[in-house]
Amino acid sequence: MSRELLAEARNAAGGKLELRLANRDSIQSRLGGVNWAALEPGRGLYPTQESLRRLAGKAGLSLLRVDYERWGRSQVWMWQTIVNAFTFNQNFAMKARAGAMRPSGFGERLKYVIDAIVTVLATPLVVAVSVPLELVAAVTRRGSVFVASAAQSEEYENVDQ
Repeated sequence: MSRELLAEARNAAGGKLELRLANRDSIQSRLGGVNWAALEPGRGLYPTQESLRRLAGKAGLSLLRVDYERWGRSQVWMWQTIVNAFTFNQNFAMKARAGAMRPSGFGERLKYVIDAIVTVLATPLVVAVSVPLELVAAVTRRGSVFVASAAQSEEYENVDQ
């Protein structure tokens, strides 16, 4: 997946691209482990800043800038990562909200109800912890979502000509 993603970057207008990717070296991923909310089936790219630099170089791109998202998806993932420690279903709230959960059978329905109750009751306390934690992570360059701006490197352009 990483090769295809970076290949698209070369084809972007002007050879420039902005990527927003889950940071495998984030405080959030370390805190959550297998409960990290960014883990999704089918997603193949969980780079660190260093591995993205290497992938970009192999694709003929140079990273112009790497920043860390402070709001948005990073905050949702931090909240969900912490809540995942208390629920039966991974990413319960995000999946339930998206309508992606269809529990069948008594056991699954019971787990669904328990997860819903736990999520609602835990959310105020978790938000009080997750928001400042992710803000500190972003400021210290360990945020969960990094925003990388890349452009086609001059060396790569010379190779193509």
